[in-house]
Amino acid sequence: MSSVGVRRRLLFVSIDGRTRVEREVAGPKRSIPTTYPSHGASEIAWAIASTAPPSPRTRRLREESSMVPATGDDANSYILDRLAIADVLADCARCLDEYDIDGIGAHFTEDCMMDQGPMRGGPIHGRDPVVAGMKTRQARFRRTNHQLGQSLVRIVDDTADVVTYVHAWHETWDGEKQEARLRYVDRMVRRPDGRWMIAARRSEAMGVDGFEEAMWNWVSRRATERP
Repeated sequence: MSSVGVRRRLLFVSIDGRTRVEREVAGPKRSIPTTYPSHGASEIAWAIASTAPPSPRTRRLREESSMVPATGDDANSYILDRLAIADVLADCARCLDEYDIDGIGAHFTEDCMMDQGPMRGGPIHGRDPVVAGMKTRQARFRRTNHQLGQSLVRIVDDTADVVTYVHAWHETWDGEKQEARLRYVDRMVRRPDGRWMIAARRSEAMGVDGFEEAMWNWVSRRATERP
C-alpha cells in the first residue's frame, strides 16, 4: 500500500490511564527522534497507531478476532487494560521470587480460588488459605525464578480470561534444582477502583524436572499415535 496520505501518530500511554499524543507524522512507520518524559521503564509503554485505512485482510482478521477490538477508544482501552494486567502478572512473579507473600496476596480477590495441582493442595478457596498455601510451598526454596512468556488475553467488560506461559526454576535449601514449564490460566476482574485482580488461577504443567509428575495438573493434548 502506498504511504501517500498515510499519517501516523506516536502515542504516550501511561499505566495510570493518561494518554498523550506526542507527534503526528506522514509516511510509513519509522523511528522518530523525540524527547520523552522521564519515567521508569516499568511505568510506561509506547504504541504506534496508524490512521491509514486498514487493508481488506486486516479488516477480515479484525472481524474474525474475538480478542482484539477494532480501532478507536475500544482499542486504546484494550491496550491499557492489557498493560495493567501484564503489570499484575509481572509483579506476582516478582513477589514469588522475593518471597513477598503478602505482596502477591494483594493481587488476589478476597474470594479467590487457586488450583496448583492434586498434590499441591488442589482447589483452594479464599485469599487467606491461598496465601497460606503459597507461603508453605515457597518456603521450601532458597531461590526461585519465574519467567513469564506469551499471554493470551480475552477481555469482556470487567472480566479477563488470561493464559500465560511460565518457566519456573527453583533451588531447594539442599541445593536440589527443580524446573517446571507451566501455564497460568487466570480469571481476572476489574475492581471499582480500576485495579485488575486475580479471582481464579489454575496452574497447568507441560514439562517438569525434579518434581513428581503426579503433583501437577497437566495440559491435555489432542489424541495422537506414537510414530
